[in-house]
Amino acid sequence: MPNKQGTGLRAAISDRYSGMRWFESPGWAGNTLTWTRWDHGVAAEQFSYELRADALQIRWSVARDGNMKPGDTLLCRRAGVAPPITR
Repeated sequence: MPNKQGTGLRAAISDRYSGMRWFESPGWAGNTLTWTRWDHGVAAEQFSYELRADALQIRWSVARDGNMKPGDTLLCRRAGVAPPITR
């Protein structure tokens, strides 16, 4: 959703491990959309979505020792047309 208290976008993620977390994004920068969770003005966690010619890459990073460190990377490629669903 639009960030009502600033520019860009705002989103919430809720899961059973970390509870509710709010992320902010300035929007698309070229082929990349980055969402950042801030903790007292310092970046604590990021999700980055990069559109590539043949794939979508998703990176999750988390702050450790004052720097963002990669936590996980997922590369998604289109496998082709799915077969029809039969019943």
